[in-house]
Amino acid sequence: MFNPNTDETNDDGLQNVANSQYSMLFSNAPKEAHEFPDYTYNEHFQRPIPSYPPREPILNYLLGRTNKYKALDNRVRFQTYVESCTFDEQTSTFKVKTKSVGEKAQSATEQNRFEFDYVVCASGHFSTPNWIKINGHETFTGKIMHCHNLRTWEFARDKRLCVVGGSYSAEDVALQTIKNGGAKSVTICYRSTKMEFKGWPDKVNFAREIDYVEGNTIHFKSGHSGLYDMIVLCTGYKHTFDFMDDALQLKTENALYVPLYDGVVLPKNPRVTYLGMQNQLYSFPMFDIQARYVLKLMMEEITVPSFTMMEKDINEKMAEEKQLKDAGEMIMFQFRMMMNAGQKAGYPNPESMDALKLFVEWVGHKEGSITTFRDQSHRSMHGKKLWGAKPTVSWMQVLDDSEKNMLSNSSFTDPTQPPPDRAVEALQEEVMVEMGCCSLWGGARVEDGVTPKDV
Repeated sequence: MFNPNTDETNDDGLQNVANSQYSMLFSNAPKEAHEFPDYTYNEHFQRPIPSYPPREPILNYLLGRTNKYKALDNRVRFQTYVESCTFDEQTSTFKVKTKSVGEKAQSATEQNRFEFDYVVCASGHFSTPNWIKINGHETFTGKIMHCHNLRTWEFARDKRLCVVGGSYSAEDVALQTIKNGGAKSVTICYRSTKMEFKGWPDKVNFAREIDYVEGNTIHFKSGHSGLYDMIVLCTGYKHTFDFMDDALQLKTENALYVPLYDGVVLPKNPRVTYLGMQNQLYSFPMFDIQARYVLKLMMEEITVPSFTMMEKDINEKMAEEKQLKDAGEMIMFQFRMMMNAGQKAGYPNPESMDALKLFVEWVGHKEGSITTFRDQSHRSMHGKKLWGAKPTVSWMQVLDDSEKNMLSNSSFTDPTQPPPDRAVEALQEEVMVEMGCCSLWGGARVEDGVTPKDV
């Protein structure tokens, strides 16, 4: 599930560890918003499970779906990475050189050189850390690391940590270092927007971004300073595809709409496609739609317009993204883009994946308490539309991220009905969504002055 060795080269000689997962990592959004319509979590586990599962059951769910369709047969090569991918203008094919685990670079033979008609890059974009410059970092007497290199939490024991960032990684690292690492204190320093969630542990405090470092003293732009043992950078990742020839590389910042036609096709060479390269609100369902789109493209059931027309369409979509005012509009924007690709690809009922209501519930719980939102249950949008199981142990007290522990520490009675503590709230949220009301992070607003309390 993850390789704990985070050096530049791991034990197998493979470079650039792509995985950024760590122990005790739980989903930070409802599983119901990231569920396949044709294979629900309930179908896989044959019972309701909590809405915020850890890594192991999510992996098993994904493997269960691949097994359902026998997708991992001998046509798939594993334990192999791509060293280079180039386009041959004369043959109009792609020349790909690979390397298998355990092979030495000098043992390359014709067996690891391949020729293809299409290339699909689905390597993700969370493998190359975005290291920021900190004034005076060379004088810091503690340790500076990027969260990409985190695997376990013992390093935080009795340490005074400065966590740099203002989004998902920063919030989780701050909580995990206290919950599982026993950190003495955590300061989250942010550049633009403070994470205004309620319920932060007493050991967590906030500051504006770092001004400069001097020894073990960090000076913040808010005017105060403090002594620290470690700086953890939660500053995101760079889209990096060094194994692709420069002309085939996607070059973009992290965005909801990247410079790919229909979010998938590289205009410079339409037989190069990229999956999952967007800033992700939706994930598994979006990947599934994009994969079907690529399949239909290869089967020539989808045709793309000229380079000029593709560029025009991309520029319009990217300009539209810049006009989005809040997270509600961001969610709907990505859903529309996903729907567009799904309809072109003939994806069955893509409208069923509209998760706005789920995201509204999620954010409301998160704003209410950053430490307890994972204790809530949500309702599936697919299959029998069952509710998730209720955890019997609060997330902040869970110290075992195994599937067995998750199943033994969750309960349900009638999964067709919301848990008792969610019944009134679920009704309120349904009415709010029907009225077009949203209270979401990042420029939060409630349209027409209607609040959950009023409803």
